[in-house]
Amino acid sequence: AARDSTVRADAIGIDVRTHRWLAFTVAGAAAGLAGGLFAFSKGSIDPTLISIPMSVDFLVMILVGGLQTVTGPLAGAAFFHAIKDLFMPLTDFWRLLLGLAIIVVVLVFPRGLIGGIADLRERLAPRPGDRSYAA
Repeated sequence: AARDSTVRADAIGIDVRTHRWLAFTVAGAAAGLAGGLFAFSKGSIDPTLISIPMSVDFLVMILVGGLQTVTGPLAGAAFFHAIKDLFMPLTDFWRLLLGLAIIVVVLVFPRGLIGGIADLRERLAPRPGDRSYAA
């Protein structure tokens, strides 16, 4: 409620400021934990491990999966790595093919993979009052 309408959330008694700080704190803790686990898995860490292309890859994973869902970035990461693993052995221009695949996904599913699946499920679900499915 606080994300969609702060005025409405305040009106029903939700402390928006506290909830936003809580979300920020939890997200920061999760990012810190992820960074610590990444450093632990590599044994050591230096700036060359996290480069600009890798940062762009993370953003692409989030955008392809869907921004407004929790599972969107997970789906985006799975898609990104599946396509990357498919194209990398085939050609030296795998980044070009990966980019074209991402453009196709963004054009077909503007809300990301998870949003596109939700839209598809919504379109295929029977409407209330639709008697064609009644027994």
